[in-house]
This record gives sequence, C-alpha cells and structure tokens, in this order.
Amino acid sequence: MLHKVTLLGLALLTFTTSVHAKCDTDDPRVAEQLKAINKKWEDLHKAMMSAKFVGKEAKRGKCAITLLRIGAPAPFALPPDESVKEAHEAISCLALEKWQLQQECKCHDRGLSFSRDDEAAETATLQAYKDVQALRVKATKIGIPNEAIRSFVDHADEIKSCFDMNTVSLLRKIDHDIQNIIEAEPNSNSKPH
Repeated sequence: MLHKVTLLGLALLTFTTSVHAKCDTDDPRVAEQLKAINKKWEDLHKAMMSAKFVGKEAKRGKCAITLLRIGAPAPFALPPDESVKEAHEAISCLALEKWQLQQECKCHDRGLSFSRDDEAAETATLQAYKDVQALRVKATKIGIPNEAIRSFVDHADEIKSCFDMNTVSLLRKIDHDIQNIIEAEPNSNSKPH
C-alpha cells in the first residue's frame, strides 16, 4: 500500500513540475531583465579581461561569496586578482541577480516562493536538502534500489533553490517519506549502515 500511494504522489509531482517554463531570455516574464543583465555582464567582462593583472589575490566580495555558498553558478571559480576585484564583484552581483530572478520565476511556476533576503530560509532549505541527500546515500549503501526514492530525490533537486520555509517543509516531508521507504524495506535492518 505504501508503494502505491508513493507512486501516485510521484506521478502528480512529475506532472506539476514539468509544467513550468524555462524562465530564460525566451520567457516574456523575465526576458527583458535577463537581457539587460547579460549586456551589463558582457561589458564588465570585456573590461575586466583587458585589465592588467598584478598577480595578487584579493578577497571575494559579498555577491561572490553568496554565489559559492548557495551553489549557484559562479562567474569565476578562483578568487579575483587585486586589479579587478571591483569588476569581479560587479560581475558576481549580476550573476547573483540573474540567478535569483530565474529562481523566483521557476519557484513561482512550482507554486513556491523564493526569498532573496531571508538568510534563515536559505540556510534551512540548504540543510533540509542536505538531509534528503544523506538519506539517498544511506538507501544506496544498504542496497535499496527504489524508484520512489529516486523520484523523491529528483523532486528535491528541482525545488532545492526555492529558499522559503514552505520549501523547507516540502523537503522535510520528502525526507520523512524516504525514511518510511527505507524502514519498510525488509533488508534495511539486516545490512550494516
């Protein structure tokens, strides 16, 4: 019975998550804003690449640090050169603004919210997602090949960047559902963790 209910829920999740738009420059809701961000990014990037590097590493700015912390695409993986640290941070801020705009769009399409300035929601969402990933690893280690677990984890992957307390609740429910599947498996208690 647990598996039938779980599979029905997963079918509904799959349907609702496949409906959202791309939230890119072809999406009229965000296209103009994204094109403006891309243009500014290109201009700053060209200026930065033409600068003379001094070979001294500078600290990352607030936007660059935020991009790395939340796992968003960062424009540059390495810390900036001292000579271009302001341009590096400006580019990072544009990348963060673009990512946040796209997340707001994608989360809205999933019926969720995205909070740009709620660090507590961001932290809680990232922790809840980490917990789901830990259960996935646990299930794999004890040898539970389960399509339902994979589908739950896929759904968690889709919503993990919707930094909002409602998303935290959804991720905690996914965590709970995966735990129930693991506990329902007859061999899960006999294998070492």
